[in-house]
Amino acid sequence: MKFQSRKHYLQVPFVLILGFVIGIFMPVVIYYHQWWSEVFIGGFKTYSIAFFMGLLGGTCQMSIGFAREINKLVAEPSKVVLPSYYEGFGYFLKQTWGGIAAVVFVLAVKQGYLAAFDKTTESIELEALVVISFVAGLNAYRILNQLSQILKFNKT
Repeated sequence: MKFQSRKHYLQVPFVLILGFVIGIFMPVVIYYHQWWSEVFIGGFKTYSIAFFMGLLGGTCQMSIGFAREINKLVAEPSKVVLPSYYEGFGYFLKQTWGGIAAVVFVLAVKQGYLAAFDKTTESIELEALVVISFVAGLNAYRILNQLSQILKFNKT
């Protein structure tokens, strides 16, 4: 039984396309559809839009990584480690991690953890929410690492 094969790359485009469709479609549905607006009341609507925009950002980041991986495979096939059967699942988890990072980052922005002097209670505008969430999804690992550094305590 062969655990690594080029055939396992075939599931990755499906996961990426699914991420793009869900990441584009769901925020629009949540924002504009009346039934979804009743279900997603208040802040939960904001965080669900943030999650799906972060998922879209994570999907964009993963598609760039996948393109680089395929280019390496074509250019230097002997130096590339072939994917395992779980390659698509790893891409799905990274996309989801982008959505989680977006929600955590929006929570940090809303609660003022990243603002030193501004103590406003106003909600985040939709346009700013979309941009913040998308960029957080693109840079999920770096953002969560920086947020964890804020709460790091010095051991003396």
